[in-house]
Amino acid sequence: MAADATSRNRSVKGMTMRLRFIAKDPNSPDGDSPTVWVDEDTSDLVIQGWNADAGTVEECLRTGRIPDHEGVVRVPARMVRALREACDVAERGADRRAVEGHGADSSAPGDA
Repeated sequence: MAADATSRNRSVKGMTMRLRFIAKDPNSPDGDSPTVWVDEDTSDLVIQGWNADAGTVEECLRTGRIPDHEGVVRVPARMVRALREACDVAERGADRRAVEGHGADSSAPGDA
């Protein structure tokens, strides 16, 4: 899956983040989702997917609660290549920051 390696600046709670676009679902009927990005500052994956149905959420709850600030999304199997690419980009970014002394870990908003 060819990725358009563009970055976008997003302002979240007064902070600017750079998102690197990886890919959109080529089979999306409206061309809007699912989508995968990598935050170039933290190497976090940012994923837009379909809202999970009640049955999926119920199954996920078997392994633990879902905090109010989190949600379950579904991404089609055809997006696996894009997810792998995003993981590779994120890993390279984390490795680069570790070498530069900025640390390799990041915590999502709300994580303890």
